[in-house]
Amino acid sequence: MKQLWQERWRIELRCNFIFGILFIFILNSCDLFSTRIADPPIYGTTTNPPATTPEQLIENLKNSVSTKNPKEYLNFFADTINSIKAFKFNPYQKALLQYPSIFAMWNLTSEERYFSSLVLKMNSSSSPFLSFENWRWTKFQSDSALFEADYNLFFPHKETGMTTSFKGRTHLYLIPSKSKNWVCYRWDDFETSKDSSWSLCKGYFSN
Repeated sequence: MKQLWQERWRIELRCNFIFGILFIFILNSCDLFSTRIADPPIYGTTTNPPATTPEQLIENLKNSVSTKNPKEYLNFFADTINSIKAFKFNPYQKALLQYPSIFAMWNLTSEERYFSSLVLKMNSSSSPFLSFENWRWTKFQSDSALFEADYNLFFPHKETGMTTSFKGRTHLYLIPSKSKNWVCYRWDDFETSKDSSWSLCKGYFSN
């Protein structure tokens, strides 16, 4: 009788041990099916060097286009918090007539909206670029400058109703901000090739 009781006790002990191991395994396995928190996106991170010179600001603008980075693109412009002047965009006349309500209220939010919309309409593997030709610098004083240039802008978007190549001439008025980084407070756009100004690009992708 005593041997029978000891045998039953051993069997019960083994069972409890096995069930304990299985229970621990099940608890650890539950984590495999739990919802994984996504890593924060790198989209919109700051990678350009500070625009401590007017020339660096222009390079940063070109880089923001090629990297499709709305945050860097927005850093190009003056704002009322960090600058003594508010940003103003003066579109080419034909674009102004085509998108009067859009350009009547154009501001920094408008710049961010059209650029972000444009980026979303490009494939992740696409390679936009911006280049300047026939450029000229006019530095009025140590606290202001004017950059004039012909631009070639390529945005390989998927919209069929708008060209992907934009050409024109730009006048960019630049000043240092309160943080000593240069910013653009005024942008005048001019068309040099029919129906391909940057103004039309901004108006179209703001809809």
